[in-house]
Amino acid sequence: MSIRATRVVGACVTVGLALTLAGCAGGAPVADAVTTCDTERSPYVHLAADGRSVVIDGTAKSGSTGAPMATVQCVLKILEVSDDVMSSIDATTTPDGEHSGTWDGLRATWSLSPLHGLHLTISQAP
Repeated sequence: MSIRATRVVGACVTVGLALTLAGCAGGAPVADAVTTCDTERSPYVHLAADGRSVVIDGTAKSGSTGAPMATVQCVLKILEVSDDVMSSIDATTTPDGEHSGTWDGLRATWSLSPLHGLHLTISQAP
């Protein structure tokens, strides 16, 4: 599995032609990432009511339904995932169970299933 995301430099990000991250000065980075990646209506991306955490259910290699890897990559890119956490996500295999990592006030937990794909939760520290 490879979902390499490049890091974003700066606090504001522009996606496409006209969409600019509204809350780029801070506040709700998880909600901002979901909005910027245009995933609010995806049945595989579940943003908490307070906007401080998101659960993404990715697709499995077997072709099951789920959020496309481009969605996972976008959210991780906007949230500027650390290289250490990204490497850990990339290296995860099914028998590994659940993993976690932290960076810049965010915490991710994830696991990989051959039937259901990547299950990723990202939470903002209180």
